[in-house]
Amino acid sequence: MHRLLIAGWIAALQIPLLAALPAPAGYVNDFASVLDESDEAYLETFLGTLERDTTAEVVVATVAALDGMTVEEYANRLFAEWGIGQAQHDNGVLLLVAPGERAVRIEVGYGLEPILPDGLAGEIIRTEILPEFRAGNLPRGIGRGLNRISQIVRRDPEASARAASATAANDIPPLWLVVPFFATFVVFGSFAAGLALRTKTYLPLTVGGMFVGLPLLMAVVISWTSIAVLVPLGLAALALGYKRGRSPYWMDVLRKGTPDTVRDDEPDAWVAGGAPGSSSGGSSDSGGSSSSGSDFGGGSSGGGGASGRW
Repeated sequence: MHRLLIAGWIAALQIPLLAALPAPAGYVNDFASVLDESDEAYLETFLGTLERDTTAEVVVATVAALDGMTVEEYANRLFAEWGIGQAQHDNGVLLLVAPGERAVRIEVGYGLEPILPDGLAGEIIRTEILPEFRAGNLPRGIGRGLNRISQIVRRDPEASARAASATAANDIPPLWLVVPFFATFVVFGSFAAGLALRTKTYLPLTVGGMFVGLPLLMAVVISWTSIAVLVPLGLAALALGYKRGRSPYWMDVLRKGTPDTVRDDEPDAWVAGGAPGSSSGGSSDSGGSSSSGSDFGGGSSGGGGASGRW
């Protein structure tokens, strides 16, 4: 028993503790102080534009040490912990540089492996990065490597399609703004249609139908979810309009155009009728906000890549 305990302690001591990884500061994370401020600013804009155009997240990180791990282990852990790339596409790339250990790694998410396989990642390291690193110009090597990665990502037809889809989705107004806006027209139109059905007048029915039909059609194009709110509102306003249409006031206004004479009997024939004199509706208060931060899209892990030393 004592031997088993001693063996267990020895095994536990041999397991290296997982070092805490740094938190991301953006697309450019120069923890080893390799880049100057102008380099960082340029690359941050360069990589931000790349994500906007392709949805792919390409990140660079320089670290002073690998904390006892291989460059492959460190890059894979950093990639997964930071969540580089969109979760649904895993379209991230990490360029990791450890100057103190003269090691570099390109970690590629599974979603980008078809256009950036291990062999091509290795070629980028050998031809674009290492020659500059060996000449002592780390910023230029990083820049050339990122530029080549960017060119490859931009040639991916799926990336362009994803970017176009994301742009279209961002152009759609949020539901909290769409629903109140359309509800104003739907409620007014439904109320007018209810009055028209009760008083048998064509004109309010036509106007009400236009006020209801067009907003509902636009709401369907934007989101089916809004229909679940607008249709009940419209039915309630329709019922209210039908009920109010029984009043002598509305009967007289819509069938005669004047409230001077009250008509008590139910009209038999449909007439053109006047436009409703009042409406029921709502108003919307629009606004918007946007936020940005250093969080990435939640990519799970790198699917491949290549490493090098100089």
